[in-house]
Amino acid sequence: MRINIEIGELQAFAVAEKSSFKAAAEAMFLSQPALSRRIEKLENGLQTRLLERSTRRVSLTDAGRQFLKHAEAIVEQREYVLHGMAESTLQRKEHVTSPACPRWPITCCPGY
Repeated sequence: MRINIEIGELQAFAVAEKSSFKAAAEAMFLSQPALSRRIEKLENGLQTRLLERSTRRVSLTDAGRQFLKHAEAIVEQREYVLHGMAESTLQRKEHVTSPACPRWPITCCPGY
């Protein structure tokens, strides 16, 4: 069984289970319908309901509770990798290499 899950769907699910869809959508800078579509796409791909929705609240189904642990771990691992890559890039930018000709110390620093 092969399922194509996008990271945005996992993020939407991880955020939506903690609050209302309105608050989750605002946290992700999405409209509520866009957030709902992401979660519905995820549920369709998994062929299971992850969230129980009512007009007042959102709660996890049993499958949702099980899946949430994995979704949060994937999102957290992604952030860890991206942070590591950013630090690696930053460290490379801190080293400055300047080409110089062999006579540079003589002409630039006469007492050398």
